[in-house]
Amino acid sequence: MTMKIQPISIYRQIVIPRTDRQINYQNETKTQNLSEYSGTKAMSYFPLSFKSSEGIKSLSEELMELDNIHCPTCGIKLLNSNEMKKLAVKSKKIDTPEKFVNFLQEYNESIPKKYKRVLDSAQRNAQLTCVRTIPDLIDIMHDAAVISLDKSIDKTIDIIQDYKNKCNFSDSDNVLLEEFEIRLKALDTQNNDKLLPVFQKALKETIGNLEYSDREELRQNIVKEILPDLFYHHLFPVRKDCFDDKYYKKKFVQRIFDSAFSNVQKIVTVPEGEEISANRILTCKDCWVAPPYQYLKENMKKENFEKNFSRHIEEIAQNVLEGKLQSEKKYPLMLRGFVFKLSQGHIKIDKTKYPALKAVQTQVFEESQKILDFDPVNHSGVPCSSCGTITLTHKEKLDLMEKAKNAADITELVGMLKKNERHLDVKNKQILAEMEDILNKNPDISENEFIKQLKILAYAEIKKQLTGNIAVCKIMEHGLAGQDRKYLLQYVDEVQNKYLKCSCNQMFPYQDYMDLVRETIYKIQEDGIRRHYNNKFKESVRNAYTKQTLLFPVPELVQKIGSPLKVAVQNMFKGSVATIDHFVPKNKKGDNDFSNLTVMCRNCNAEKTNYSMKKWLILNPKWPQNLQNYVNEIGRMIKVGQLDRSYEQYLKDLIENTTNLSEGRIHLHYTPKTPIKKPKIKNSK
Repeated sequence: MTMKIQPISIYRQIVIPRTDRQINYQNETKTQNLSEYSGTKAMSYFPLSFKSSEGIKSLSEELMELDNIHCPTCGIKLLNSNEMKKLAVKSKKIDTPEKFVNFLQEYNESIPKKYKRVLDSAQRNAQLTCVRTIPDLIDIMHDAAVISLDKSIDKTIDIIQDYKNKCNFSDSDNVLLEEFEIRLKALDTQNNDKLLPVFQKALKETIGNLEYSDREELRQNIVKEILPDLFYHHLFPVRKDCFDDKYYKKKFVQRIFDSAFSNVQKIVTVPEGEEISANRILTCKDCWVAPPYQYLKENMKKENFEKNFSRHIEEIAQNVLEGKLQSEKKYPLMLRGFVFKLSQGHIKIDKTKYPALKAVQTQVFEESQKILDFDPVNHSGVPCSSCGTITLTHKEKLDLMEKAKNAADITELVGMLKKNERHLDVKNKQILAEMEDILNKNPDISENEFIKQLKILAYAEIKKQLTGNIAVCKIMEHGLAGQDRKYLLQYVDEVQNKYLKCSCNQMFPYQDYMDLVRETIYKIQEDGIRRHYNNKFKESVRNAYTKQTLLFPVPELVQKIGSPLKVAVQNMFKGSVATIDHFVPKNKKGDNDFSNLTVMCRNCNAEKTNYSMKKWLILNPKWPQNLQNYVNEIGRMIKVGQLDRSYEQYLKDLIENTTNLSEGRIHLHYTPKTPIKKPKIKNSK
């Protein structure tokens, strides 16, 4: 009895942090260990694709404008740009301390925890006879903050003295701590804006140079004592910098609510272009985590995180139901699933407890049902309308995966690939050719040696592209001067000294490479150089890297399937599975009308994502011919009775739609009773 291979449901986007910034999610329990989801985890499931950033940008913009959303980390109510404007207008109209207190109470949910005492202080001091104006109230609150901070400084010095009495510090440590005490006493508590950074610098320089083994414990005790008062003290603007009372009040209000402004950040680092919607999350400014992005590592252990995150998901879902999030209606469901996988089940949201989330799931399902009747995607032999690869139905994919799993040796695996070569895209056909060449030269080769030689060839291709980039740079160098030439040479040196010396036994550090791009090449002011770089350097290295990703499968999956080569062969077929693509993406108001639908392989669908037809035509100049081949095949299937005659109307509508969307650059023809003509491509003026 053979075992059927079930499709693995996981995101095809990979998560590869920089090699020098590896995320190490070492938590106390196994369910909290996220390290397994970094590295090369997901590349074992689907071949790497590079997606358009247009959809992510649209989603981010819409997320930042949602209302009635609380931060998933700390729980404060977020304020979008419109709410910030309303808050600013309302604060201008406040003219008495009593009204100011009421204003703070109204927006209490948006005041971060570190500033919460401002409301209590305002309520206490607003009743004082000496407080007649709002600036008077702020001044008295500031004086109280200074007194509180002075006490914290004294207590911090006492903590250091206690450590010095009970611990055997070295002479150098005693000197460092004495200097730190002097710097604490010298803090100017009236200079609000510089006090916090001055303290942080002093603490870093002191703790960082201590020889004391438990210096982290000392640092935490110091921070726990003084930091809350420093944050609160930092809230108050310096009076001498405010030219009038109105500006003084405005600055104070801005500082209170600045942290509540909506921010969109990544949950984990991914290679440039390799993005998914679920990797974006809306947070407050205080909970934003600087790169390298480690959002879950930094926040998952915080008190009430799961509760706050659950509320956040439900509020996002409510905005979807109200029509305020159109670009990606599945976003709350995707975010829920993505964080569930990253936390290995530690953060789990039961949809049945959240009505809006459940309603979104129902809505998404009902909309998806509308395209389930699109028959071409379920028929064998339909060519991808983008690249021309003959797509696989889901059943055909499972059958090939089963055959790969049960293959006896390398020869059988390569033979299976050769037999089904029409289902392989260009990159995978190149890999097959390399496999055949290696096998012909050494029929008795072991699998380890076989994989090793494939890795050598894959890295040789990457190095070839990098070397070509260097050659082009040296030609460009003569036409540049000043900073532009410096940036170009910096790129060349980095590639020569780092990337050309990498080992073929490791994945090419693509994220590092793209960081180099941003830090050097993108700084060049000459537009012509930038265009040449985008068209040549980036694409060439990226294409070579995508081939390499197949050769580094996850150990757990290798153990399940039987060998790394079998996993690689399975993945070569997975990218050819038939999927439904929308000419006009759904997040750009594309509908499920048949005229907007076509069949694409999974790889092309993942790469096209939210590109418009005009943009995708530029990136894929062979698209018109492949679209015509697709039309020809659908026409043949109608003629032989595989598809209903009603699909002739589908082809007519599709032809008209593509002509309109491409602004006349694509002209397709459907003439089932006469020889098919090739498509005409008009060059844009």
